[in-house]
Amino acid sequence: MKTKETILSDQGGNYIVPAKGEDAIPVVPMIALTFTNTEYNVLAIALDHMYEHLTDLVGDLDNSEEENINLSRIDDVLSLKEMFNL
Repeated sequence: MKTKETILSDQGGNYIVPAKGEDAIPVVPMIALTFTNTEYNVLAIALDHMYEHLTDLVGDLDNSEEENINLSRIDDVLSLKEMFNL
């Protein structure tokens, strides 16, 4: 299971404590975002399109490394959809 870096707040400033292990992935701190309806719809459509594209590739790639990268990207798309309530 992948772990994310922990973002901690220190007197109003953010700093990052690196995750340990080979499966550690970076986390980018984000400020609160405000989208227009159109921007929100564009993001939803883009993520849906990317999900469909990546799932179409499952089983069609040349080697297991490419398959693993593709599956990781699918997980990332699902994570973004959850993050933005899509």
